[in-house]
Amino acid sequence: MKKLTIIKSILAVLTIFVFTACGTSSKGEKLPTGALKGKFLTLDEEEIQFKEIMQKYEGKTVFVEVCASWCKECILGLPHINKLKEKNIDAVFVFLSIDRDVAQWKRGIERFDIKGEHYFLPSALKGSFAQSLQIDKIPNYMVINKKGEIVVSGITDPTDTQLKQALENN
Repeated sequence: MKKLTIIKSILAVLTIFVFTACGTSSKGEKLPTGALKGKFLTLDEEEIQFKEIMQKYEGKTVFVEVCASWCKECILGLPHINKLKEKNIDAVFVFLSIDRDVAQWKRGIERFDIKGEHYFLPSALKGSFAQSLQIDKIPNYMVINKKGEIVVSGITDPTDTQLKQALENN
């Protein structure tokens, strides 16, 4: 009986570990306050909070990529992102850059012809946005549904089927 209890405890801990390690959030989770207060710059170099960015796209499914133009994996992922865009024309694709500076960010958008909505994150992965969402590496993908709830987050592979499913089902 004691062994069975120990095995159940171990399985419970492993289950929790697996679900937290994969980086996905449970469906219906609201964006954390720290993320909403995250400060970005628009292409016109005006300051905007993530809350305001999300308000612009209220009622729409939003695909978010945290990326940088110097990130090889981010650039290699663009063809996959473009395929997702083609199949999900009603979704908004938002690119949040952690480039080293604004000039590099803008050059990257132009150089790689990245279509979508663009914002620069001056605090990179050290500010409230990234920390509250536990983003510690790039690329990092997230899908937010029409209600403003996180459907999936913490994805680092643009071919992950969770992204496709989240876009199609929301």
